[in-house]
Amino acid sequence: MKLGLREANQRFSSVIRAVRDGEEVIITDRGRPFAVISPYREKPGLQRLIDRGELLPPAVSTPDWSSEPAKLRRGLTVAKLLARDRSR
Repeated sequence: MKLGLREANQRFSSVIRAVRDGEEVIITDRGRPFAVISPYREKPGLQRLIDRGELLPPAVSTPDWSSEPAKLRRGLTVAKLLARDRSR
């Protein structure tokens, strides 16, 4: 749904009802979009905990383990890989 600012103000109840039903409402001023009213969507579990300060995000990015199995076949052990990654 796309409404001008004045019309959105006059039809506020119906705008909120549309948003509650899952619709996104674009508000325009002189024909130019400037705001979106959309249904609230809960963030994924971990992000929600981070936002509330109950969980700290990782200090460093997760290593790319996609190439590690090939290295393990060449005689490296998990302990050696961990020691190498921790020394970086």
